[in-house]
Amino acid sequence: MTLLNRSRGLSARSRPSRDARGGSVDPPSRPVPASEGYDLVAESFDEWEWCTFWRHNEAPIVERWIRSLPVGLGLDAGSGTGCYSKEIAAAGHRSVAVDISLSMLKVLRGKTTGGLLPSAVRSDLQQMPFRDGQFDWVLCTRVLSHISDASQALGELARVLRHDGHAFVTDVHPQHPYTFTSVDSRAGSVPIRTYKHGLNDLGRLAHRDGAFSVCDLHEYRSNDLSWQPRQGRFEKLFRKGGASVFYIMELRRA
Repeated sequence: MTLLNRSRGLSARSRPSRDARGGSVDPPSRPVPASEGYDLVAESFDEWEWCTFWRHNEAPIVERWIRSLPVGLGLDAGSGTGCYSKEIAAAGHRSVAVDISLSMLKVLRGKTTGGLLPSAVRSDLQQMPFRDGQFDWVLCTRVLSHISDASQALGELARVLRHDGHAFVTDVHPQHPYTFTSVDSRAGSVPIRTYKHGLNDLGRLAHRDGAFSVCDLHEYRSNDLSWQPRQGRFEKLFRKGGASVFYIMELRRA
């Protein structure tokens, strides 16, 4: 995999994290921007308990969508450590991974070689260095909740997607009872700034200026989950019976 660009930023527990000089880094006490937070947790991100949750409950949905697409060039927008990179390649697609965190992309780059990994670009989703209509499809999983201006992010996804191309967006449901994303690192829990966008608002923003049509919008509640975790760190899922946990939104470029 080649790291193509380092443009401006936008997308275990006993040893301390390290900074670029090898010094110890204590986790922040207040929520930090995604660019800072995910750099701190990148090394141990795939071990985080919630990654297990998403692998069981989100991944089967995303993988079915990936396999349903005609083979083409895709954008994994907010790719993180590349949790869907192998599935994308296995379906025959070429892709570019974009994330705000260079450390997350370095983890992605360190995974299985042999031509399976995408090219990677460090970039803010609100201002990406790609041509208009460059991609056949866009995948954006659990990213919009880290972006304050969902309108600008959706506008960029529309800009880089070709006419009639498909976008697939997932995220934590805005009704889920949390105020920030708390991710485990080897130094401790790192709080990452979170923004809640109502689903009606997201649908309206997607439609704005005729950019997208909404093909599907589905809300997954705790009793819809194909894999039910034990309470523990997931106790918020069980506070209210049938509480909304995450959503998926499939869009088509107008």
